[in-house]
Amino acid sequence: MLITTIFLLACAFVGVANTSAEEVYTNGNFTNIVKGVAYSPHMPGEGCTVFEKANYTQDFEWIVEANINTIRTYDWVSEEILDNATKYHVAVIEGIWITQDGDFSDESFKESCKVHIAEVVNRDKDKDCIIGWCIGNELREDVVERVGKEETENFLKELYEYTKSLDSDPNHFVTHANWPPLDNLDMSFFDVIGFNVYSYWPPKIIYKGYFDYLGDLKEKYPNKPLLITEFGYSTSPVGQGNYGYGGNSEVLQAEGIKKRWQEIVNANCIGGIVFEWDDEWWKNNCFGEDKDTHEIDDAEEWFGIIAVEGVADNYTLRKKLAYYAVQEIFGSDEISPSPTNAASGFEMGFAIIGLLIMTCFIKRKRRGENIR
Repeated sequence: MLITTIFLLACAFVGVANTSAEEVYTNGNFTNIVKGVAYSPHMPGEGCTVFEKANYTQDFEWIVEANINTIRTYDWVSEEILDNATKYHVAVIEGIWITQDGDFSDESFKESCKVHIAEVVNRDKDKDCIIGWCIGNELREDVVERVGKEETENFLKELYEYTKSLDSDPNHFVTHANWPPLDNLDMSFFDVIGFNVYSYWPPKIIYKGYFDYLGDLKEKYPNKPLLITEFGYSTSPVGQGNYGYGGNSEVLQAEGIKKRWQEIVNANCIGGIVFEWDDEWWKNNCFGEDKDTHEIDDAEEWFGIIAVEGVADNYTLRKKLAYYAVQEIFGSDEISPSPTNAASGFEMGFAIIGLLIMTCFIKRKRRGENIR
């Protein structure tokens, strides 16, 4: 009894989470719901390829405090990040970035993708924190139309099979972060069906309702686990507002995340990834001066549940209300007995009003010239 008490106190002191990587996914099965956050800790003054200023110790202590058991990255990250994830018992779905505007039918492009897959998987497959690989994020709709649906599916399947040939560990799954514009693609060969789903775009989600759209995905893939690889809201001072693309108060961001999480759980998804951990100033220009300013009219720079405030050479981090909302919902084992089948009338009305504006200028997550 004394030894157990000492162990628990020690874990609390160093900030070890209650859920280890093995308790999220093991032997081809999810043993715990994924309570995740997208982790790209680019600080002010850093472009989309640089992680040098972030305080990983503070980040992971806060991650654990928020009851987050999984982080998702968009490409391979430093081993220091993975070591911290292991130390704090946080599972990692490591991204493997695939250029979204490449020619998916071109053999040389396929080979370049495989080279990158190999360097990521071979370096990190033995890391204790790894539970899965996410190959690519939100392929461009115009590119898929040009290359062709079947060719795109074959491309992704080839990359999936190549990844599995490098890593056959049953404790690791392979997925792709698809999105609604390309939900006609057949992703059934992946171990896990991954989808980035926001409540305010595209039109079919607004009209159908978030919960029912998730139901459609579950119906399409009845024998595969469905993971919502992105959901969230931006608190940019300028934007659509009212649970739309940017312009949301911190209260609306927090409430919106809680509503969507309840629908994700009620739709029997195996979890969700809140987009995102901290505000990223570099968007949407990876290598320009955009990284030095927090633009009030760029919704992409304000999705974080951690606010990044100040100027490029003198900034502070602050937990937004959404951080505490995540802490609450991820810490609760209770599930509401009645699903919310669609957005409320209030949300629906404002979403429709802003739809045409959204369709014209929505700026999806970008990594340089690529959408992220």
